Parts: sequence; structure tokens; C-alpha cells
Amino acid sequence: MAVDVNMKILVVDDYKTMNALVCNVFNLLGFKDVQSVSSTDEAFQQLDKDQYGLVIYDWYTGPMSGKDFFHKMGTEKYKQIPIIVVSGEITPELTAEMKEIGVPEYITKPFNTAVLRKKLEAIFGK
Repeated sequence: MAVDVNMKILVVDDYKTMNALVCNVFNLLGFKDVQSVSSTDEAFQQLDKDQYGLVIYDWYTGPMSGKDFFHKMGTEKYKQIPIIVVSGEITPELTAEMKEIGVPEYITKPFNTAVLRKKLEAIFGK
């Protein structure tokens, strides 16, 4: 399956400037429908309202912990939505934790279009 630039994307990051930057990186790759929220509560409100093809989640955006957010995304209601975790701090401990709970893809912030394209291709194919 190829990357569909028409899919709806949800960016979840509590730092508004980073939300804008991540949305812009998607726009530069040709994505047309990128939305952002600044909390996990808002994320699930949006996910319950509309269908998304991808979620980009900052590991430290609350009020839910990164681990809890990822586990909830794995429930029946949301498990079909791919997720990429982003963080400004990818430590060996965090990498181990994400690997242990099954996070498939993660990116260290800041990132560029080439890095994002590679992660998208890992999920969706070329």
C-alpha cells in the first residue's frame, strides 16, 4: 500500500510551535488534511469524531502518559490507525520502553521531510 497524501493526519503535541512545524513538514510532502491538537484528551475527542489515517504523537504530551496513550491507541476502537511517536529526547531508556510496549516507529525532534518520508514508507510502503 502506498502513502496516500489525501489521508487525514492528526498531530498531537502540547507545544503549539512544534504542532505548526510538524504540520508544515506534512504539507511540504503534499499532505492536504493535517490537523493538530495539544493534549491527549483533545486527541481522543478528534479520533472519536473523524477517521484518521495516521497519528503523530509527542511522547510527553499529556495529561495521559506516552505509555498509556499508546496502549489506548492499541484498543479495538483505534488499533487500525498507525502511530508515529516523536520526542525531543530519545534516550536509551525511552527507546527500551517504547520497544518493550511495541512502538513501531519513532522520530527524534526536530525532523525534516526526508526523515518523515522514510518513516511513512516504513508504515505504508512507497
